[in-house]
Amino acid sequence: MDQHDENQYILIFASYSQAVFLYNELINQGCDIKMASAPCTLSNGCARYIKFKGSYMELILEQIKQKNIRSKGIYKVTKNCAGNLKYVEVKGP
Repeated sequence: MDQHDENQYILIFASYSQAVFLYNELINQGCDIKMASAPCTLSNGCARYIKFKGSYMELILEQIKQKNIRSKGIYKVTKNCAGNLKYVEVKGP
């Protein structure tokens, strides 16, 4: 990914505890990220996601691998022609 990629992405987690763990790790590294409940169209239950800019993609992928984090996928956040949010998968679980 481009270091200047300002597109928004979400990383959906397989577990709440892993979401909180990685969120805290990334915040401690100075990342500008947000955590919230995952959209029901992408995950059921109480799954969480981290929303981040594309410029953080390499760091996040590296942290997932190093810390053995299980995810449900990474999605690019876009809007359709009606202005509704749309999620395009860019990396599967």
